[in-house]
Amino acid sequence: MKIPVIKPSARRVLLTDGNGTIFPYGIRDYHADSRVREFLSLSAGSKSVQVVIVTNGSIESALGPAKEAGALLLAERGRVLVDPSRADSVKVLVNKDRLNLLFWQIIAPLDEFLALRLPGHLKKEKLTMASYRPPEGITTSELCKTLEFFIGLMPKEVREITDIQAGRVSVDVALRGEEKSKGIKDLYRLGILHPGIELLYTGDGRGDLGPFRLIQRLGGKVGAPANAEPEVVRYMKARGLEVHELPDISFALMVLRRLTCL
Repeated sequence: MKIPVIKPSARRVLLTDGNGTIFPYGIRDYHADSRVREFLSLSAGSKSVQVVIVTNGSIESALGPAKEAGALLLAERGRVLVDPSRADSVKVLVNKDRLNLLFWQIIAPLDEFLALRLPGHLKKEKLTMASYRPPEGITTSELCKTLEFFIGLMPKEVREITDIQAGRVSVDVALRGEEKSKGIKDLYRLGILHPGIELLYTGDGRGDLGPFRLIQRLGGKVGAPANAEPEVVRYMKARGLEVHELPDISFALMVLRRLTCL
């Protein structure tokens, strides 16, 4: 994979979460939302702002919008780097030996357990993690407890490297420590980001707390929309930061407009 580059004229980078920040929850066709369309168009046309979509989701779910936005993509908790403008531009940022451990010693036996315990669940296997949706009549919270119970039965060395994270519609099983902020650090390691670029991160969920802390340490700014999860609201309030009155894409669009006009 050729290393992606930030737009040569970009002075600012907007790193933003996908679901719940750019894409309103429940939206299936982003083309049908005029605000999402405007965000993607404004991003693609801006010479001063580079957008990086940093999502827990799969490559497939964000690839189309990222390409339309002229944005770089950090998918799967920021552990897979994609430049949608180039063919075959997928770079897995997780160590291969760790991935083998995850899929063969954790996910494989977990799948056998779930087939017996929760038939009817849905699984999406990604490059660096697996996402599970509960069967009808079971909540994500209940599914998460079932996964935690199973992992709790495994050897200590396996328990210590496994991270289970419940979202609004699915539960992710991944390697502990492989999260969005690590992906952002890799952008510096790879020379894609560099000191001197102004950073702003927007997000709405627990998975965005790590990036919030990192961006602030780097001297950047953070922002959260009105629909942010309680953990994010507590984080922002504890630091005297604003949770904006606008939800999801309305907030992200406002931020991008202001950055573009600066």
